[in-house]
Amino acid sequence: MDIRPQRRALNGLSLTARNELARDNIIVSVVYPYVTKSDFYKNLVSGEPRPKTADEYVAGRAPADTSEFVAELIVDVIKTGEPEIFAHDWMKKASKQI
Repeated sequence: MDIRPQRRALNGLSLTARNELARDNIIVSVVYPYVTKSDFYKNLVSGEPRPKTADEYVAGRAPADTSEFVAELIVDVIKTGEPEIFAHDWMKKASKQI
């Protein structure tokens, strides 16, 4: 399933909310994490063959990020109030190609 349309919709909704809620001093930001090492794959229930770990999922690509790294991204965006923050520069470049 191609989830890019859902991501674009969520991005648009979030950035619209950011603009509309700014007058009430509410800041809305979007964090774009990469694959995160967690128990997600271990706990995934599916009838289809799935990777058992995040590292298995990203095999041959950039390594999965730790949950601590993703938490730092969230803290950073709370401190800066930036509209968007990407886990990696290459993700930001790739997002402009979609």
